[in-house]
Amino acid sequence: MRVHLINAGKYLSMIMIQFSNIFRHKIKGDATMYIFLGIGLGSTVYAYCWDLYMDWGLLRSKDR
Repeated sequence: MRVHLINAGKYLSMIMIQFSNIFRHKIKGDATMYIFLGIGLGSTVYAYCWDLYMDWGLLRSKDR
């Protein structure tokens, strides 16, 4: 069950990118751009680490 919630977090972070992009276009400014970039970077790193470990099986020990 815990793994499913962590995987759902990956998709939630991708949805947050879309909402932050809408927010960025509604309120123009440097701060909203940095928020958008931060959420985008965080989501990308989260999804990439998930894919490496869970989907592709890399970075796992042989004991598992």
